[in-house]
Amino acid sequence: MAGASILTIDFEASSLPAPGSYPIEVAIVSVSDTTLRSWLIRPDPRWTAFGFWDPTAARLHGLTHETLEREGMPAATVAIELAATVAESTVVSDAPGADAFWSQVLYATVGTKPAFDIIDLRSAVYEMTGLYGVVARDAIEDATELARRRFPEAHRAGPDARRTAEVLRILGRFPGS
Repeated sequence: MAGASILTIDFEASSLPAPGSYPIEVAIVSVSDTTLRSWLIRPDPRWTAFGFWDPTAARLHGLTHETLEREGMPAATVAIELAATVAESTVVSDAPGADAFWSQVLYATVGTKPAFDIIDLRSAVYEMTGLYGVVARDAIEDATELARRRFPEAHRAGPDARRTAEVLRILGRFPGS
């Protein structure tokens, strides 16, 4: 991670990660300067034909099919722009399994694999601070609680990615954190 820019990523989706689930929003945040970039994703017709839309997930994120159709960008466009935006950066998530799953679904739409790997928040904390095990867990929990107080909005990609970036800023002692 040394020398590379660090970005946090978060996806919102049609349901929990499972076959038929598809991404509907993705955001990245720069840990160094807190710049946010977010995309609503217009569901690919193949996703809606065979996919699953969970009403419980929809209540959490508050996005509707109509909003995604009206305001979302085509999945292929999002995949291309996301790859260009994260190029040569370290990409961190607090839920790397889920976010990697939806990233793979997104990139499968354009017939490729994600151009980046997603690393776990705990691994990033270790790389930045040397903390591991119970000490890292406790530090992450404390920083997460502080980040939640600073950024309480949840279940949208932008605020969720911003909160993860704030955890890294707190633990990495970035200016202004």
